Amino acid sequence: RRNTGNTTLRNQDLDRIWLNLKSGDYDLNSTALIGFLSEATNGIDIGYDNTRLATNVSLYSHLPNGTEQFGIQARSAFDEYVRIPMGFATLIDEAMEYKISIQNMEGLNLGDNTAYLVDNQLNTVTNLNEGNYTFVSEKGIFDNRFTLQFTRNGALGLSDSSLELVSLYPN
Repeated sequence: RRNTGNTTLRNQDLDRIWLNLKSGDYDLNSTALIGFLSEATNGIDIGYDNTRLATNVSLYSHLPNGTEQFGIQARSAFDEYVRIPMGFATLIDEAMEYKISIQNMEGLNLGDNTAYLVDNQLNTVTNLNEGNYTFVSEKGIFDNRFTLQFTRNGALGLSDSSLELVSLYPN
């Protein structure tokens, strides 16, 4: 850590979201930070990205291709259609309930958007602005278990399955 010339995400004027993971019984938690700034890329950015800590429970983000494990990740400027793959790891031997919540969300672009967490294993979508996501997991490393997104699939248009529900009758 440096006390001068620090160019990390915490001192930048940018859009950022902190997600918190908390275990049910043992009061263990983990925080993942994702920041959006024009100087960053969607790849690895030295001086911005940091790998996740090897803790008992961990929530982390991936690169767009699903690789790497970041506790802090810088991404390019915010785009409301961004999809951020995320993973989860736990060293707790028993099945336990976990909760994912927004710890903080700020920035001119990000503040007006809604954060959705998609559980790719259970096929659920949770609006994190309205409440926490709770799930149960066994011990393991679950890369790409979740996707963080800001526009719900189908929210701005019709999906193919929605079009199947439309019927036209001649007058």
